[in-house]
Amino acid sequence: MFLFYYETKKEVKLLDRRLGLMNGGVRLALLLYIVGVRLWWERSYQATELGQGQVSVWLEGMTYSRSARDGRQYPADVPTLTRPGAEANALFVPTVVTTTADQVMHNCTDPAEPCVEHADCARLPPLKYGLCDPKGMCVTLGWCPRQELDSPRSAVSEVTALQDIERSFKEDIFLHVAAEITFPRLSPWKNKTFSTEDGRPARTRWPLAEVVARSGIPLAQAVRDGVYLSVVLAWSCNLNPGREPTSCIPMLRVYPVGGRSGFETSWAHHYQRATSSGYEERRDQHHAKGLRLLFRSKGSARKVDLYQIVLQLFVALALLPVASLLSDTIMQYAFAERRHYREYKVETTPDFSDVREKVEALEKQSKSQQEKLLAYS
Repeated sequence: MFLFYYETKKEVKLLDRRLGLMNGGVRLALLLYIVGVRLWWERSYQATELGQGQVSVWLEGMTYSRSARDGRQYPADVPTLTRPGAEANALFVPTVVTTTADQVMHNCTDPAEPCVEHADCARLPPLKYGLCDPKGMCVTLGWCPRQELDSPRSAVSEVTALQDIERSFKEDIFLHVAAEITFPRLSPWKNKTFSTEDGRPARTRWPLAEVVARSGIPLAQAVRDGVYLSVVLAWSCNLNPGREPTSCIPMLRVYPVGGRSGFETSWAHHYQRATSSGYEERRDQHHAKGLRLLFRSKGSARKVDLYQIVLQLFVALALLPVASLLSDTIMQYAFAERRHYREYKVETTPDFSDVREKVEALEKQSKSQQEKLLAYS
């Protein structure tokens, strides 16, 4: 009906106990959210910084392993326990190793390819010839003899396993972890790097059994099937004034990668052996199940920040009008008396455009009458 109009605010004080309690309850809930959740629980008045960390690890201790073929025992020291060698920020501790020694490049049968006749075997020179051996296996070019993983007493492959795991992993084999982390933006001290080696009361020596136990995987299962674990040195540092640098201490957290156990790997050692016709290329092939540990140092630091305090204050001021908006909406659309509330809330004025036209017409009429009177006089 009206194409051109202007809306303005009007303050109406509605005397209703329900509306007053509801509005006060919403304001109280917002206040509890700001103070209890944002400020106390989430500590949003503090600035946070994610740190850049480094870690160094090594093993300490000694145990023994036993051959499944003849029962011989072998000492398992640190070089043996970290085969095939320590990686950057990682360790591999083999618990069951299958070794096939003195392999030579030759034509040999492949148990993974059974056959009845030559047509059953693929012909892909120079690796596969399409020949079926009398034993019912295809002949292929490869390292012979083939490694046998499912035969503990095989005459070809020797299986050695760590012994007395429950005791040795708790009492004999220890993991040393040295970690550091840097917070260049928030650290108030001159030395902005925090380390487990700078005198702080941080634990750096862990029994290997405890490390596995923190992942939630049973030790016997991890030793039998192998396991891939992510070991995290998690820092949570409070850098507020009055706090000592030694209060920044990391916690050891262990997670199974992929959420389950099972890890195995293979490697080979190549060498040459002198023969009557020269030198022959040979290798020793190893297949191992064990504990693969990947280490990381990460965390965050927090510190009271004026900018965050001001920001949270503005957030609180912006949320308070939500209580009035919610009360208005419920008042006008949910309550039984909504029609009466709306009459007080929304008021339509007379059309001042018509009033203005009538006033102008009256002014013109009065002016015309005055001119006539002046003319007669």
